[in-house]
Amino acid sequence: MPQLDREKLCCSICLDLLKDPVTLPCGHSYCMICINNHWDGEDQRGVHSCPQCRKTFIPRPVLGKNTMLAELVEELKKTELQAAPPVHHNYAGPRDVPCDFCTGRKQRATKSCLQCLASYCDDHLQPHYDSQAFQSHKLVEASANLQEKICSLHNKVKEVFCRSDKQCICYLCSISEHKGHDVVSLAAERAERQNELDPCRQNIQQRIQDLEQDLTVLQKQVGVINVSADEAARNSQMVFSQLAQLIARRSSEVQQQIRIQQETETRRVKELEEKLQNEIAELKKKDSELKQLSYTEDHHRFLLTFNSLSALGKSTHTGVNVPPPSFEEVTAAVSQLKDKLQDLLSQGWTQGEAPLRPAELEGSGKQPHIVPAPTSFITKEEEVKSAAFQHQLRVVPPPPAPPSFVTKEEEVKSAAFQQQLHVVPPSPAPPSSVTKEEEVKSAAFQQPRVVPPAEPKSFLKQPRFPPAPHLTAFLATAARKNSLKQHVVPPAEPTALAPLHPALVTPPLPFAPPTEPKTRNDFLQYMCPITLDPNTVSKWLSLSEGNRKVTYMKKEQSYPDHPERFDSLQVLSKEALSGRCYWEVKWSKFVAIAVAYKSISRTGSESGFGFNDKSWALWCHNNEFRHDSTTMSLQVPQSSKIGVYVDQSAGILSFHSVSGSMTLLAKVETTFTEPLHVGLWVCSGSAKLVQLL
Repeated sequence: MPQLDREKLCCSICLDLLKDPVTLPCGHSYCMICINNHWDGEDQRGVHSCPQCRKTFIPRPVLGKNTMLAELVEELKKTELQAAPPVHHNYAGPRDVPCDFCTGRKQRATKSCLQCLASYCDDHLQPHYDSQAFQSHKLVEASANLQEKICSLHNKVKEVFCRSDKQCICYLCSISEHKGHDVVSLAAERAERQNELDPCRQNIQQRIQDLEQDLTVLQKQVGVINVSADEAARNSQMVFSQLAQLIARRSSEVQQQIRIQQETETRRVKELEEKLQNEIAELKKKDSELKQLSYTEDHHRFLLTFNSLSALGKSTHTGVNVPPPSFEEVTAAVSQLKDKLQDLLSQGWTQGEAPLRPAELEGSGKQPHIVPAPTSFITKEEEVKSAAFQHQLRVVPPPPAPPSFVTKEEEVKSAAFQQQLHVVPPSPAPPSSVTKEEEVKSAAFQQPRVVPPAEPKSFLKQPRFPPAPHLTAFLATAARKNSLKQHVVPPAEPTALAPLHPALVTPPLPFAPPTEPKTRNDFLQYMCPITLDPNTVSKWLSLSEGNRKVTYMKKEQSYPDHPERFDSLQVLSKEALSGRCYWEVKWSKFVAIAVAYKSISRTGSESGFGFNDKSWALWCHNNEFRHDSTTMSLQVPQSSKIGVYVDQSAGILSFHSVSGSMTLLAKVETTFTEPLHVGLWVCSGSAKLVQLL
């Protein structure tokens, strides 16, 4: 069939072959759906026209299918299908919008017309671009929900927005159901809402940013929990291993002392036995001589010899009255110690609180707020360390009790790590026949009792375990056996096992606490000049003002390598402190003020002030005190000038806020085993040693 005939069978609206062709009274033919859609748009005017000749029809004509044209179209389709080569079609998929004008298998629609309320593929969309009749039609991206734009009451396009009811309506709704309401065009409402879109998006993006920050905090918290748990497990294993070693060592010492006592008692009995045997042998010899003398017939010799043989010397032995030695008291004491330790361990785990509280999210419909979890997985050893900052306990002699095999010296060492010790002298012992030396030996087995003050201030928010002084003494002894020393006057009352430990006696020493300064004038009496050591300063810090000021630098400094130089942001003083010393530091931004032993590590994470047992540090910027990785938050506000007082012989270290008056921030009472040096840590800003002289 010629090409001209095909053009005559095409719809001038969709430019495709006629579908259900209808012929208007003017003689032009169209697809039934195309002309109906065109006339639907003209219903408001009440006049309907032909898209080609513009002839008008009143009323709207009733259309009927032109069967002759329909048959011609079908014949043309068959002919083209046989002759045309296969072509690629952009067919609609399950999620695509199909073209409303394609017959058979539908192609994917690319645009939807808001006037026609139909979706078109690229081929059927062309008339909307070429024909003048469609120039006023609004084309949008292909949408499968075009029916939502039709009013269900009037079957008209929703072109108006009712602000009163907040819904899209058609023109007829605005003059009927929504009459008198505040109505505007969809474009006007869209323009107003468009202005609100950017602030709304900004709020959403800000909330997303806040939530992502909280998510980051929670993710970091998981890492902190894992690290804390691993560290707690390692520390616990180490403490219990040390505890087992301590018990094994005590067992060996007890066995050794029992054997020593056994040898002593055996030697004493052997000596007495030998003495008795010698006396028996001498008496038997004299009895034999007297027997021989009884047979002699020489009266003169009998009388001379009898006087010398019959004279018996006074016996030194008055009878054997030695009680059999018994070691039942030792066995009972060890059994009691085992039961006590077992009870304390069981009590600690059954009554202790959960060591970890997860992060909490608080909020009532508002932005969630992250509440950090408290310090978690605190081991028993760390509890003992923490108590050193808060508790001031007294060591008093206990009433007579079964002996314990922890030596007096180590008991005092463990207690010294937990609290300041005040020595209460023992009451005078009643007169007895026990010698002073035996009293001291006996005191070696008496264990002091740790008595807390009436209202102790707990360093931790909640104690992880109930008070267990004996277990604490064991743990602290295992962890700190040789670190701290205190002397306590032993009780005078002897025990039954006094001879067992003569080598483990700590002689009594006097204790007289010094008078501490109170006012700033009192402290200034002990001021001392201090300079910082250039050989210890970090390469990221700079010294100035006669090596009295240290400043953080953003660029690494060219210092020569030195074995005493820190790799962290800190520096030590050149001078070691001696006796009583006082100095003041002005600080800004991120600064820590410390005292430390010169033997502190120079590299690694444990070299930081307050993160080891060789330094005590006040972290000024976050108001915390640290020692041996244990942190105490300070509730007292501080100023930009800090005063530090040290009495090395008395074991006193205190930090004070210096403004109009002196305010105590933190105080430690312990035993310093090495000379102290001033330390400064600066992560940002600077710290300056104030020249008081």
